[in-house]
Amino acid sequence: MNHDYIIDKLSRHIYQSILSIHQQHPQWLTGKYRRYAWDSPEFERKLLAKLKEKFIRVKVPDDLVINVIKILRVFLLPGFFADLKFVHLLEQIRQDIEEISELKPSQSSTVLDQACAILLLDAENLQIDLETEDFLATICHYPIQVKIAFANWRSLGKKDIEFHHRGYELIHVPPGKDSADIKMATVGSSMFIHYPTAREILVCSSDQVMRHLGNTLQTHGLTVYLVHKEANRIVVLNQNTHEYKAKVKQSTVEGKHHSPHVSFNSKGDLEKALSEIAEDLIKSSKTPSVACNNIASEFKKRYNLPITKAIKNLNLNCNYLDLLKSCSSLIVKKINNHDHNNDTQVSLAEQDDLIIETDHLIAKEVTLFQSAEEIEAALTKIIKNLLNKDSKKSILIGDVATIFSKQYHQSVTTVIKNLNLGKKYLVFLQSCQGLVVKKINKKYQVKVAPK
Repeated sequence: MNHDYIIDKLSRHIYQSILSIHQQHPQWLTGKYRRYAWDSPEFERKLLAKLKEKFIRVKVPDDLVINVIKILRVFLLPGFFADLKFVHLLEQIRQDIEEISELKPSQSSTVLDQACAILLLDAENLQIDLETEDFLATICHYPIQVKIAFANWRSLGKKDIEFHHRGYELIHVPPGKDSADIKMATVGSSMFIHYPTAREILVCSSDQVMRHLGNTLQTHGLTVYLVHKEANRIVVLNQNTHEYKAKVKQSTVEGKHHSPHVSFNSKGDLEKALSEIAEDLIKSSKTPSVACNNIASEFKKRYNLPITKAIKNLNLNCNYLDLLKSCSSLIVKKINNHDHNNDTQVSLAEQDDLIIETDHLIAKEVTLFQSAEEIEAALTKIIKNLLNKDSKKSILIGDVATIFSKQYHQSVTTVIKNLNLGKKYLVFLQSCQGLVVKKINKKYQVKVAPK
């Protein structure tokens, strides 16, 4: 096997995939990369060189797949990873690299000739005991014949011995952020290839990214159960039917979009619950957005608890609408459309730009800033124009930010954040040598520094 040849082929597959997405599904690209000249020969040459440089030091084939997914996450939004294009790309990679994954089907898996269920466990985010395994077995219509657990086993004491004795195939992942879930998504997305007789799959993890793995497996006809822990209970959601079963100590609760009272321990828990509800409602209604009141109603049905009470219980200094706006995976906005029962609508972040394009029939051009100097030059030009227009000595920094947003179709704070400058808008203005910032009548104003 020629390592350099594989690296070259792998890099070209990634480039061609993103180029195709840029042409056919630009909404899947993160905002800053949509305006890149992906079809330019010069850009292709530079990107391929960078990809090869990134991969050339990777000697373990399975690590190449992990690196590919990390790179794709830089360029692409979660919607891509729930689409068949992601599966096809993984299949191409697996054809390029011999034994691409550490996972080698055991002897028992190669002779499976009857329909079965598979259990995938992210042991770093969720650990299940024998009693829970028995509970999961009662949910499946087919016997669980394959069990695979992912973790950095060196950090989990003697858990590897315990899971091995319970019949799990153990896959070790090195320490690092999201290592276990990335590995699980990589291996899990090709279960239908390794185990063609699989009919059901249990995806056990508390990480929301596994919902996208579930979407991928659904497209191949598998029944997907998402298993996670909420407080003192294990919850199993059938991603195909949206029905659930929950095991609380010695009792089991069943239902559809309804559950007993659940305690939320943090703001993050509430944000996760709201994001999942919004995604489910949008998917089931096949509409690009959902009314925020509908999300609140669904929250109360699922958790037997009003969202306002949940916020109050945590002593959060915000209201329901503020909480929705704080969810990174959601976009909250008012839509002037008589078809909507409520003008405050919630959409998924990865779909938002597509909705804007549909509403306005044309995508807004976004300027890509490469440095702090470019931001300062843009702000200076705006300030000069405002000073000349209004014959003022200085301009409110808020007015400058408003003009910047209208002119470049993105907020100045977002641009500063994207460049990882580590500064707030005011601090950035104060750091610009060509500008002077002063506080006048309790309001910050800015002007061009005299030469």
